[in-house]
Amino acid sequence: MAATVAEATALRRQAVSSAILAGVVLAAFAAAYASDLLGRDAEPTVTIGGPFALTTHSGATLSDTDLRGKPSAVFFGFTHCPEVCPTTLWELSEALKALGPEADRLQMLLISVDPERGTPEFLARYLESSDPRIVGLTGTQAELKAVGRTYRAYWEKIPTGNGDYAMNHTASIFLMDAKGAFAGHHRPRGEGRGQAGEAEASDRGRLGMTFRRLDTRNTLAGNASDHRSRAGCATRPDKTAGWSAGHRNLAGRLPASKGETSMLKKVMIAVAGVGMAVTPAFAHVTLEKGEAALGSTYKAVFRVPHGCEGAPTNVVRVRIPEGVISVKPMPKAGWTLEKVKGKYEKTYDYYGTPTSEGVKEIIWKGGNLADDEYDEFVLRSTLAGDFKVGEMLYFPVVQECPDGKAERWIEVPAAGQTSDDLEQPAPGIKILEKTGGH
Repeated sequence: MAATVAEATALRRQAVSSAILAGVVLAAFAAAYASDLLGRDAEPTVTIGGPFALTTHSGATLSDTDLRGKPSAVFFGFTHCPEVCPTTLWELSEALKALGPEADRLQMLLISVDPERGTPEFLARYLESSDPRIVGLTGTQAELKAVGRTYRAYWEKIPTGNGDYAMNHTASIFLMDAKGAFAGHHRPRGEGRGQAGEAEASDRGRLGMTFRRLDTRNTLAGNASDHRSRAGCATRPDKTAGWSAGHRNLAGRLPASKGETSMLKKVMIAVAGVGMAVTPAFAHVTLEKGEAALGSTYKAVFRVPHGCEGAPTNVVRVRIPEGVISVKPMPKAGWTLEKVKGKYEKTYDYYGTPTSEGVKEIIWKGGNLADDEYDEFVLRSTLAGDFKVGEMLYFPVVQECPDGKAERWIEVPAAGQTSDDLEQPAPGIKILEKTGGH
């Protein structure tokens, strides 16, 4: 049964660490500021973000150009989300509160991935107990899909029974600078990932000072920064859920002065301390064989190194990328197999047979992968797409747990990045030249 507004509001009040998000927001913009001061030149690359026009929760139209002049934090979510979205809204609200007056120079956006239920009216009620500076955005399915593509954000509808449904979606918060360029991202900690206390109150004070140092050059007001930077965030450049980003720096930037360099050191030392305090260690889902030839049969062995942060994994979902056809999963003792089929974006030739639909997702469920155990999940497929030699092909994986939590290995590197730059990268393979075999 869908959650009511009252229930969603109650969930939103769950106490989580505000210092973490505030620190990560500051870290991202500090990294961007550092890039600008160092005067590095690089070719601009458009990788995250782009033109859009959506409807706000008050019924007005807001476009990407309206955001220029202030940095933005962009989050994709939905109004009936049981845990991640309410927690993230709490973190955003607490971060704004912790930053004090400086927060007026930031913009916080929640973009609905469920326009069917996330109408402007419902968004307005859903956001009632959040900081009033957070703006809810919605639109048509086509409009939202277009925005999702520009931000490399991922979502899908998941039926839950009785005609109801939930949404799997990218949980990262995208941080954009005042010129609309990607500056980094943050993965919400969520309940149980941080403990509030005196140390965090102290962190908020130190981070406020860091923010003020950054603001002395009006960097956050957009007067000195036009770049992309790999920020030292908890989720690091995204990813996606999924995704990631490259660099962009202002060509011809003058070298930093001694005074600027001194201030930069202070800023980055503070940020480094925050990064070490909040960045956890992750063991990623990987593929046993990281290469495959064009047109070949590929046996994908997904190596899942653990459960879900203290809890077992009982569902493993693998999303099949476009161009990968004739997918056949290997049955696994103790697990039930489900194959989700659908139409491909184009028709492929499979040994002389036109093939326009097939398996789009594999789900192993009902098993029990303990957090201190390792397991493998296998499927066989054919690489029939028009892939380029040297291209990376990614298979997003989601681990679900009995308590409703999940680990989403769905992040894809953007231009200038590798999977090492991401916190929860999707496992991938490199496409090799076509060979004579199958």
